[in-house]
Parts: sequence; C-alpha cells; structure tokens
Amino acid sequence: ASKWQWLRENDSTSAAGAAAVRLPHDFLTERLAGVAATDPGDASGSGWYSTATGAYDPELLELLGLDAALLPEVAPTG
Repeated sequence: ASKWQWLRENDSTSAAGAAAVRLPHDFLTERLAGVAATDPGDASGSGWYSTATGAYDPELLELLGLDAALLPEVAPTG
C-alpha cells in the first residue's frame, strides 16, 4: 500500500497509466502461467487485502486511489 501511495505522489503519470499492479512473484506467475493470481498470504502482505474478510479492502483501495480491477485474483493455496 505504501509503495502505491508513493508512486501516486511522486509519479502520478505512471500510476494513472498502470495496466496492472503486481508483486514481483505475481508478475512472474502471470507471465509464466498466463494467470493474474496470488494467494491470501501474499495478498495480505500488500496491506490492501484482509484475510479476515477474504477480500481486498474497498475503503483502503478508495483512499489509495487504486482500482481493484488492477490487482490479481486471490486464489486459495493447495
């Protein structure tokens, strides 16, 4: 969450033009498997996913100006 906020504040053009927001390993997974997915543990590390609700936090995303459609699907592990 803090890195996205930094990007919006310091390079708003890049933030506004983002086609997707991924953690590095999620980017690699998408490139190798063709699926934009992450797991709940990794998603919660981003700060904008709640393991309690099992979803991205819409209030936090709104505060950050981040469209949930840019984020990977969260899939269960196993």
